[in-house]
Order: sequence, then C-alpha cells, then structure tokens
Amino acid sequence: MSLDYNNPFLQQKITKQADEQFKNIYSDDFSRRLEGSKIITEVLKNTDKNDQCNPFKVN
Repeated sequence: MSLDYNNPFLQQKITKQADEQFKNIYSDDFSRRLEGSKIITEVLKNTDKNDQCNPFKVN
C-alpha cells in the first residue's frame, strides 16, 4: 500500500509529527549550545599547539 502524500489530512499529520520532533530536539537551546562549546573545548585541548596547520595556533 502506498501513501498518498497529496492527501491534506496526511500532510497535516506528517507536518505535526515533524514539528513535535523538531521541538523535542531544539527545545533546550542553552544545553545545545553548552554541548557544542564542550566539544570545541575538547578539540582545542587535543590540538597540537606547535602544529603548523593548526588553525587555532597562537603566535
């Protein structure tokens, strides 16, 4: 059985589900940013400060 994606009821249902999932993923903006900054901090800690190709190298 194939789904008729042109069916307005089905479109509404899919959109509603997608909205709910999106809200769940991005509901806590602060914790998302905090997680991102933790990852960046780890990367910086693990980069070789003397590496010529290191974009974070401080002269």
